[in-house]
Amino acid sequence: MITVNLTDAGIRNGYIDIPASQRAFFPCDCLGGRGKNDRGKEIKILFDGQEFLTDIRIKSGAWISPRTRFYAVFKRLGFKHGQKLLIDRTGDREYRIKSPG
Repeated sequence: MITVNLTDAGIRNGYIDIPASQRAFFPCDCLGGRGKNDRGKEIKILFDGQEFLTDIRIKSGAWISPRTRFYAVFKRLGFKHGQKLLIDRTGDREYRIKSPG
């Protein structure tokens, strides 16, 4: 399980930044580049009762992020800057995101 902190920019733009040092937490083949045509193989993420199929985008040397945006979930749950999210591996290519509170 890994813990990440939400940022104002992440909430506003619907993304979750994960430190690139956590790359090994995900299958190597799910890592894709920044471009739309440079996608990795999809993984399944369960978040707030919804299922999302996405790859993990390498944003920079410091950050990776699910390519899927989570605007609606952030808005519905009222997430704020600094709030923590837990990402747990529940299967070979399945993950669950939840708030620890």
